[in-house]
Amino acid sequence: MSWAEKVLDDLKNIYEITIVSSGYSPNLTAKELWINKHLPYCNFIGVNLKEYKDKSHINMQDGIFIDDSMQNLVTSNAILNICFGDDYEWNKNWQGIRCRNWMDVGNCLTKLKLKNPYKTRVLRDEKTNERLISCGIEKGDKI
Repeated sequence: MSWAEKVLDDLKNIYEITIVSSGYSPNLTAKELWINKHLPYCNFIGVNLKEYKDKSHINMQDGIFIDDSMQNLVTSNAILNICFGDDYEWNKNWQGIRCRNWMDVGNCLTKLKLKNPYKTRVLRDEKTNERLISCGIEKGDKI
């Protein structure tokens, strides 16, 4: 079992997990089959790159979005966006929360749930109307 599988297996008891992945038809089919076999408790949404350039059309309004692409993160409507992995050309300017590996993801999302055991509450900054979250994890934190 990989670290991703282990962490997701632990988190399935806390969160409803949906994997949103982009690619082309044959690749998306292979991803869905793998997820159904190895992560049967996860939902899967495939984003065909022939039709969409990013994942912005997926409604993640009440969710936590983890992605390695800064473009996908800034166009998401998720309540919390987390950049996954090391600094690369396509995400080096990300200023939000970053989880460098699956252990970081597990720690971050467990901490989030412990700080906010009932549900995530959205707060807005009165001056800027920027969406804030009451979870004890701040923008720019490195978990």
